[in-house]
Amino acid sequence: MEFTGAQLQYLDHLGIDVWVPREQLLQQAVAPSHVDQQQVVPPVNDGAFSEPVRHASEAIAPQVSASMPAANPSPQASTQISNHDAAVAPAANQVAPAVVQSAATAPANQSASPLNSAPAYPVSDLKAVQGNKQADQAEQPSIEKAPIFNIQFWCYSSGLWLVSGSVNLEPEHHKLVHNIAQFVQGKKRKPRHVGIFSWPMIDSPNIDQGPEVAAKHLKDHIHRLQEISAVTKVLAFSDCDEWFSHLNPVKADFTVDEILQSAENKKALWQQLLPHQITE
Repeated sequence: MEFTGAQLQYLDHLGIDVWVPREQLLQQAVAPSHVDQQQVVPPVNDGAFSEPVRHASEAIAPQVSASMPAANPSPQASTQISNHDAAVAPAANQVAPAVVQSAATAPANQSASPLNSAPAYPVSDLKAVQGNKQADQAEQPSIEKAPIFNIQFWCYSSGLWLVSGSVNLEPEHHKLVHNIAQFVQGKKRKPRHVGIFSWPMIDSPNIDQGPEVAAKHLKDHIHRLQEISAVTKVLAFSDCDEWFSHLNPVKADFTVDEILQSAENKKALWQQLLPHQITE
């Protein structure tokens, strides 16, 4: 089939390299081809392929014939095509402003949404949570400041215990304490335990190590020492006597260092201890 120059130019503008008339396609559809011999099996249980597949020529022919103009386009048809293009162009130009307008109004609509204006946390629930936290803080007992002290123990086999709040002692201090113990119990007794109890046990402000807790742990320590040497009499120097009130101690009026540095204090202590000497 031969085309006129106007038809070839029209097809070139449409990007069509090969054009087949509809009548020729319909004639080819009658003849058997390898496409008809292939059986298309739709997938199992797939409703999308329930409609039978038509022949390729039947699907292509209406589209080609509908999009292809007549062999000899009349001036009236050319005028209709140009009018159609002129009508489509303004419609296409109106699409972009609409998209721009919708994009411009999107943030405003989004900010006006009640979900965006709602608080991140309901006010009533927030007050309830804050009230519960305050109640919990009120119920928690305040942690008392831990007392800082050290106690030096001398435990003798006779049941005599000497306790001092001074722990940085020199050999002269230990010798003085041993002489005091010999004056009270005799010269044949030796200490079974010499050790130090220190408080607080650990450096942690979040753990309750107040006076009551300290007294409890000190009593537990005393009970363990009694397994080594049962206590019958306690001589407490003035820097630690308040921790042994439950043992009814003999309270000295001086510290170990004050007795060592003063002969008057030593004489006063001898006189105080005369009624407490242990006799066998």
